[in-house]
Amino acid sequence: MKPPSAADRGQTISQDEFILLNEEIRSLIQAGVPLDVGLRGTASRVGGRLSALSERLAMRLEKGASLEDALAAEGDAIPAVYRSLLEAGLRSGRVDEVLRSVSHYAASMRDLTAEVRRMLIYPTAVVVIAYILFVGLNAFVTPRLILTYELFKVEPTWWINTIQWLHATVGLWGPGIPIVIAAILIGQRLWNWIRNEVDDVVPVQPGAFSLVPGFRGVIESARSARFAHLMAILAEYKVPFPEAMRLSAAGTGDARLVGLASRAAESIEKGQPLARAVPVDRTLPAVLRWLMLLSVDQGTLPSTMRQAAELYEQRAVIRAEWIQRVLPSVLVIVLGGGITLLYALSVFLPMQSVWRSLST
Repeated sequence: MKPPSAADRGQTISQDEFILLNEEIRSLIQAGVPLDVGLRGTASRVGGRLSALSERLAMRLEKGASLEDALAAEGDAIPAVYRSLLEAGLRSGRVDEVLRSVSHYAASMRDLTAEVRRMLIYPTAVVVIAYILFVGLNAFVTPRLILTYELFKVEPTWWINTIQWLHATVGLWGPGIPIVIAAILIGQRLWNWIRNEVDDVVPVQPGAFSLVPGFRGVIESARSARFAHLMAILAEYKVPFPEAMRLSAAGTGDARLVGLASRAAESIEKGQPLARAVPVDRTLPAVLRWLMLLSVDQGTLPSTMRQAAELYEQRAVIRAEWIQRVLPSVLVIVLGGGITLLYALSVFLPMQSVWRSLST
C-alpha cells in the first residue's frame, strides 16, 4: 500500500473521540455489521473531526482496504499502538476483548489524568498566592525594613544580608522562576512531540505529572497489566511466543519495552534459551519476567499472565487511589507551607534582629 498523502490524513483526535471511535468499531464487529456501512452511520451521527475521520475510514474500506490499513492511512491521527493492538486481536481471534480493554484502559488513564489535574488546582493556587506575596514582600516591604536597619544601625546578620540580596535581585528571580518553570514544561512537551512518543493507546504522557509522587508508578503498572493481558490472549490462541512478545510490547506503546521485546524475540528465534534471550531489565518488571519464563516452561502461560494482569491492574488502582487521597494534603503542606514559612521568616527574623539591637 502506497504511503498516504497529507490530504488523506486527518488531525489528531482527542481522547474522548478516540474512545468513541473504538467503541463504535467494537460494536460494529460484535454485531457483524460491515464496517464501511457502520462507519458511514457513525459519520452521520457525530460531528467535527470524528465525523470526517469515520467518513474517510468508510471510503477506504469500500475500496477494499483492511481496517488496519485504513487506520494506518490516517498517520498520527490514529496512534500506531492502536494498530498493533488491532493486529494482536486479529491474530488471536479476540478482537472484541482487545478493543474492550483499549476503551477501559484509555478511559481509566483519561479519568486519572483529569483527577490529578483537579487535585492540583488547590495546591497550585496556594503556591501561586504565597509566591506572589513573597515577591511583593521583597519588592515593597523589604526596602522599608532595610531603611529601619540603617536608621537603628542594626548589625547585619546573614538573614538581613539574604533579604537585601533578594530585594536587589527581585527583578530577576521574581518573573524568572515562573518563566523557567513554564519553559521546562513547554520544552518537555515539545521534546515529546519531536520524538513522536506515544506512551499509550490514547496519548497519555506523564509530562509534568512525572514529578507527582506515584503517578509514573500508576502508568507503569497499567502498562505491565496490558502487556500481561495481551500475552495471555495471544498465548491462549497459540501465537508463537516471540511474535506474542512483539505484539504485546507494541500494545503498551512503551518504546523501551518494544525494543527489549524485539531483541528478545530475535534471540529466541535464533535458538537462545529464554532466560538469556529475555534479559533482566528495569523496563520489564522482574516479577513479571520471572512469571513469564516460569509459565512458559510449565505450559501455563495464558493462566499465569491473566493472574499477573489482574495483579498489576490492582496495583495501578491502589496507587491511583493513594494519589487521590494523599497528594492534595502533601502538596499544600510541603509546597504551600514551605513558601508561607519562608514568607513569615522574611518578616520576623529581620524584626527580631531590630528588637535585639534596641534591647542592648
